[in-house]
Amino acid sequence: TAGAPVGLRLTPDRDIINADRSDLAYMTVEVVDAYGRLVPNAVVDVSLTVTEGSEGELAAAGSGNPEDARSFQSNACTTFNGRCMAILRPGSASKPPVVNGVIKLTASAHEAGLVSSSATVATA
Repeated sequence: TAGAPVGLRLTPDRDIINADRSDLAYMTVEVVDAYGRLVPNAVVDVSLTVTEGSEGELAAAGSGNPEDARSFQSNACTTFNGRCMAILRPGSASKPPVVNGVIKLTASAHEAGLVSSSATVATA
């Protein structure tokens, strides 16, 4: 049984993606307790930020909640069953992807008083 929510955990589907605008990295955001266990009933507003200077962008975010009408092209999501998803894309509309780059994402839920989490994905 999970305890009270204390933080967020970011987990990429893989550590390296191609330096190509058509490749994507899927980053799972989870609300966790003090022991790192998923808190499945947590409903938390999460802010997503790609660190300035990163070689990529936030392509989309969402939770899978069928009642959430928020745009997928937002820098925030609300967890559903304790989770939401951020999708990262190398490069940007004005900057081509870079080989050997790094995309760093930070998820925060300061209003809920949770510890933030950061994770990186490399481009190759």
